Amino acid sequence: MSASSAPYAVLGDVETESLTIDVTGNDEIKFNTYCVKMETMQECSTNGTKGTNVLNITGLTTGTNYTFHVYTVWQGVLSENYTSIQTFTSKRSNNIYVIHMFVMHMYLVNILCTSVSLSKEKTYR
Repeated sequence: MSASSAPYAVLGDVETESLTIDVTGNDEIKFNTYCVKMETMQECSTNGTKGTNVLNITGLTTGTNYTFHVYTVWQGVLSENYTSIQTFTSKRSNNIYVIHMFVMHMYLVNILCTSVSLSKEKTYR
């Protein structure tokens, strides 16, 4: 029994703690499932069956670099080659800035910027 070929896989959406991998276009490869491993792990963290178009990777850490190896599996045998995807998750912003602009006079503009944090509010003039 021979292992299947490495799949076509590209990075999809990247969020703060999750991402997707697009695996559309692997219909010509002989395989049963996908296996995604983080570079530092030996076990499959995500499996998808043939016909799956998107693999969802969850439980990631915000603002972290990752390397994923995407394999195909045919009758329990992992493909010898894989597709490598490198990315980083987005950093979560704790601040939301709201800008208020008031026209006080024809030549005078007052700008008020409010920074709203998850813990407190600050106002700058």
